[in-house]
Amino acid sequence: MDVQGTRILIVDDHQLILEGLEYVLGREGMEIVGRATTGRKAIELTRKYEPDVVLLDIRMPDMDGLEALAAIKSLESDTSVIILTSYRNPEYFYRAIALGASGFLVKEAL
Repeated sequence: MDVQGTRILIVDDHQLILEGLEYVLGREGMEIVGRATTGRKAIELTRKYEPDVVLLDIRMPDMDGLEALAAIKSLESDTSVIILTSYRNPEYFYRAIALGASGFLVKEAL
């Protein structure tokens, strides 16, 4: 699968994660269309930029990633959402998949 040109929105409340993912994904030819640190901002930027993929953290201030996931999926766009988390909580996994996440990655696997 060719990932070059894939438009990505990165959402995490840790600056180091945002910068690291932007660097790595950019080197692979993906286009980072935005970065957000809260669930509400993730929804706003998804509406604005209509990314191909949103990499979405679960635990954030303002609105958690699962709430943001539900809101993003309700926008009726073709945006895929991949949950990115530090927590190996099976409940998060099941809820994310039920809400329409395309994937679920634990950060230590990166």
